[in-house]
Amino acid sequence: RAKVGGLYKTLVEGMKGGLVIARGYKARAELIRQGLSGFLTVESTEGVKDVLKGVELGGGGVLVQLYGEDLPSLESWLTERGARVYKVWTYRYVENVERMQSFLEKILQGFYHGVLFTSAYQVSYLFKRAKDMGLHREVVRSMNREVFVFAVGRTTAKRLFENGVLRVHYPERERLSQAIRELQRVFEDG
Repeated sequence: RAKVGGLYKTLVEGMKGGLVIARGYKARAELIRQGLSGFLTVESTEGVKDVLKGVELGGGGVLVQLYGEDLPSLESWLTERGARVYKVWTYRYVENVERMQSFLEKILQGFYHGVLFTSAYQVSYLFKRAKDMGLHREVVRSMNREVFVFAVGRTTAKRLFENGVLRVHYPERERLSQAIRELQRVFEDG
């Protein structure tokens, strides 16, 4: 988008002159692909906070690239430390109520033997809908007893745990291909 808007060179120069933190392997890979180096890498939002604890942010601007959902805890933490937060959205998640409702009903009917979650906000939106429908407890029970639940990585698994799903499989290396292999392994092993 920066290239289309004629801002690519300005963005890259700004990044070269500031502290850049890549959260996760996709962001790291893209920065390398764009020819950037010298950035820090973390695996979680808490990791971002840990890196920035020793950095004076008062009056400075922080550009946060978001994927699908706001990060209010990070935003408030940054503003409390005096930073101006600028948000750039890669995409925004739009809830499809009918599809989610159908998906939840199929989980409860035993239609699915396994479910793979590829992002933490999928989990959040699904369980928000389940709560709105009065089905949270039943969905959690089904996922803990009948449905094999897979997560693409630790962050997504953590969100499942926070919603009461305790039987979650996820790969050591946070990659979709690895999560699919884990799913395959579980189904082959029974």
